[in-house]
Amino acid sequence: KREGEELGFSELEELAQKEEPLRSLIDPDDPIFTPAGNIPERIREYCRNTGQPVPETKGQIVRCINESLALKYRKSMEEISQCTKKAYPVIYMVGGGTQSRLLCRLTADACGCRVLAGPVEATALGNALIQMITLGAVKDLKEARTILKHSQKIETYEPDLSRKSVWDHAYKFLRSLDGWRPMMEMFPQNWKTERFWQRLPVSAKGLLRRKSWYILIKTEMCWMGWKGTARLQRSKCI
Repeated sequence: KREGEELGFSELEELAQKEEPLRSLIDPDDPIFTPAGNIPERIREYCRNTGQPVPETKGQIVRCINESLALKYRKSMEEISQCTKKAYPVIYMVGGGTQSRLLCRLTADACGCRVLAGPVEATALGNALIQMITLGAVKDLKEARTILKHSQKIETYEPDLSRKSVWDHAYKFLRSLDGWRPMMEMFPQNWKTERFWQRLPVSAKGLLRRKSWYILIKTEMCWMGWKGTARLQRSKCI
């Protein structure tokens, strides 16, 4: 739209399908993508800074975004599994993003498990069902989920396990992008002062005081006037 074109999911997917798989990857959580603005140009900048092929066409940009999101979902799923000590054979995707069949398929391939996608209007339907439960029209959440299951179209995507090694290699590379920025870049010079500690959130203070040898912080705390990744050597103020 910014470039004078407004394309739907089908048009964008058609362009992306023609491009080389896993050519360029980004970390969707990198602070460079947080502010509103020209995201395609920031994707190009990110790829240049990380030594990757720079996506130029719309199809390359869309493919880069979708594949990076799919791998990020894999990272989140692994973290949840580690915390809960459980394995999850199915991913449920809801909301507008499920209109992209490409994203759903890539997610199944990247995560190596079945994906059930839909409904698209998840927020509106969930809101309506909660109100119906409150009014007594629907018994409970179990009944609400049954209603959704039988009234909404849910698409199933099975993973292509023949490409598992390719996705594993891409995932390893994506993990290497975490914290690629210089460690002391843009870190506040007043971190040893009392004022710094007074402005630090309680949760962050707890993290800092638990570490034995160093503290690794990755943050977007713009209210402090700094962001990025920084390593603090242990000192007397900790």
